[in-house]
Amino acid sequence: SDVGYAPIHFAALRDSPWLINELASHGATINATTRLGSTALHAAAWRNATAAIKAILAHPDGEAMKDNHDNGGRTAAFIACSMGHAAAAVALTTITMVSSYSGGPCGGGPCDGGPCGGGPYGGGPFGESPCGGGPCGGPYW
Repeated sequence: SDVGYAPIHFAALRDSPWLINELASHGATINATTRLGSTALHAAAWRNATAAIKAILAHPDGEAMKDNHDNGGRTAAFIACSMGHAAAAVALTTITMVSSYSGGPCGGGPCDGGPCGGGPYGGGPFGESPCGGGPCGGPYW
């Protein structure tokens, strides 16, 4: 595509864990990026594709991808939260979420409280951010 999507991105957008696994087993690069720096994990977060998120995270390079930033400086969790995709945000933050946006599980970065909580993207449907207060004060983050 013009943006540089690889087949793994399309599999993520379609929320197809089977296709993600098939592509990876045939040599697809799970952490391929577009010209905009987006990974398949970013694409899955954008679509609230939780099955795809879980499949990507299960691959050897998957967990490390949670801290990848696109060219706009956004992690996949940040994208999920800013779009109000609580299920995707939970799938992305269940194990760990440490990035320059969150400063860790309890905040400290420009979007304090996790991927979005209490920062410039606050005021969403699940509390003080699109994803709430999480383990430090609400249901999600």
